[in-house]
Amino acid sequence: MEKSTEHFLAGIIDYAGLFPPAELSLEEAMAEYYAYLKSDYNWMLSRFILPFNLLEEAVKTAGEKSPASKTLSLSITTPPSHSAQQFLETVKNVAEEILRVHENHPEKIETNILEIKLPKEIHAENDGDLIQKLIHETVAVFSKNPLLPNSVFFEVPGFEFDIDIGNRVIQAIANQNKKTQKNYAFSGFKIRCGGVEAFQFPPSEYLAKAITNARTAGIPLKFTAGLHHPLRMFHASVQTKMFGFFNVFGASMLSFAQNLSVQKILEILEDENPENFTFNDQQFSWKNLHVSLSEIQQLRNESVISFGSCSIAEPVEDLQELGLIE
Repeated sequence: MEKSTEHFLAGIIDYAGLFPPAELSLEEAMAEYYAYLKSDYNWMLSRFILPFNLLEEAVKTAGEKSPASKTLSLSITTPPSHSAQQFLETVKNVAEEILRVHENHPEKIETNILEIKLPKEIHAENDGDLIQKLIHETVAVFSKNPLLPNSVFFEVPGFEFDIDIGNRVIQAIANQNKKTQKNYAFSGFKIRCGGVEAFQFPPSEYLAKAITNARTAGIPLKFTAGLHHPLRMFHASVQTKMFGFFNVFGASMLSFAQNLSVQKILEILEDENPENFTFNDQQFSWKNLHVSLSEIQQLRNESVISFGSCSIAEPVEDLQELGLIE
């Protein structure tokens, strides 16, 4: 395996087996997660994505299924909210539940990431001050205790894919990240790349502009849904084209490293030719654009974090077919 392949893919998948389309039970999902942690592909796997209301049950299930007395690394998700008030109540409840479970099961879990959708109210109000307030108050809650997630990724609610709203969220995150908070690392922007129906996939232009704006603002990105395959392709199950994780992560890293235009990012996102994506021991390349090994490692750690996938088998099988892993 080429070094750039390993750097590109290291810890790239946060396992989301509880979510559609897999929708496994907690017991089934954790069994699959732990099976892959014991496999030859464990280096591609990062956190287990878990709704906060299943924390207590997950700790107990992990104790039964863990291959060793291993700490369970979690990315916590929250239910959607409609109003700002409901959103802030959810933030408070999630923090309290995480601390309760940590107290009851010390050193059994790591909860360093929270993924949360902003309330639907932000679409109606289109108010940058409201978005800023919600992000500020969320960070204020999660910076109170080192056991709470020290990174929060904020997601725009719904499937409107309004880049103006996205930009307001990105700018609010960037403003918040300028402030130093004890017990807190950074906030980031979470981008939805698909779902179980065609309307849940964003236009390529939205994704290209969101990546560009996040790069300009200097904030980290996390992706979710629809990235089961390395390359962009039409998939009959959703009757639309799905983005590939080579496309999305390659475009993002090249954008951060080389300050690419929206049009160039769009070209990478929509490329379906595997020959244009190459890996060797010095760099990852798309056509004549390159990211070095050290840049890949830094960008994956700081800027282009991971993607949530309800399947581990599909990415592994596709990578094997491309001859990139054994």
